[in-house]
Amino acid sequence: MRFALPIILALATPALADDRARELSFLAPLMPSALAEYGNLQVPAIENLDIVTENGEAFLELRMFEGQAMTLKGYRAEVSVDFPYAEGDTVVYAWRLRIPADSGADPENRWWLLGQWHDQPDRRIGESWDGFALRTPPVLLGYGHVDGQEVISLAYGAPDTLGVAYTALTRDVWHDLRVEIHWSTGADGWAKAFMDDMDTPFAEATGRNMFNSYQHFFKLGMYRHPDIQLNSRVQLDDLRIEIISD
Repeated sequence: MRFALPIILALATPALADDRARELSFLAPLMPSALAEYGNLQVPAIENLDIVTENGEAFLELRMFEGQAMTLKGYRAEVSVDFPYAEGDTVVYAWRLRIPADSGADPENRWWLLGQWHDQPDRRIGESWDGFALRTPPVLLGYGHVDGQEVISLAYGAPDTLGVAYTALTRDVWHDLRVEIHWSTGADGWAKAFMDDMDTPFAEATGRNMFNSYQHFFKLGMYRHPDIQLNSRVQLDDLRIEIISD
C-alpha cells in the first residue's frame, strides 16, 4: 500500500506544522499515538517512505536511493522521537527491525547507522539550534560487516564515542531490539543492548552518555556515509519507549 502525498521535509526535531497530519499517517503503523506526539520524519522526499502491508499487518519502510538529497553531511531516512525524560532516568527503547534481502550493502564497510541518540539545545534555558555545536551522538547503533557477517553494533560515550560490541543480523528476519539507557552527565551512566530473546546484553557500557542535562532524542532508520550510493531499505515496527526508573 502506498501513499501519493506531497514531499515531507523535517531537518530538525520540530515537525513542519503544515505536514503534521501526513507525518502522523506514516508514524501510525510504527508507534502508538501517544508516542507519535513526540515523533517526526527526517527524510528529504516522499520517495524515502512507504507503508507496507503484510499478512494484514502494516509497518513503516524507510528507503534510501542513489542520488537522493544529502542532509547534514550524510544521507538519511529516519524517524526522530523526542521522548521526554530527566537526567537520572532509565529509559527502555524497544522496536522491531528487518532488512530485506534485496537491500544494498556497502562493500567498503563505511559508517552506517540504524539508530542514534542525539543531544540537542536545552530549551529550558533558551538555547536553539542556531550555533549549537554538532557532535557525534553519545549512543549509536551501527550497521556493517565483520568477517562476512552482517552485524549491528553499539558505540557509546560522551565526549568520545567508542565501539563496544556487536551481534549478527539476518536478512529478511524481523529482529526485536531493546536498548536500556541510564542517562547521566556523570560516570554513573550506562547502556545495555539486547536482540531477540537474549537474557544477557550483546553490548553494555558505562560512563557519561549526555553532553548536556537535557533529553537526547532518539533517531531510528538509516543514516550513512555520503559516498555510499546504493538503493537500500529498512523496515520498522512496534516502537515502544518507557521510563522504568527514576
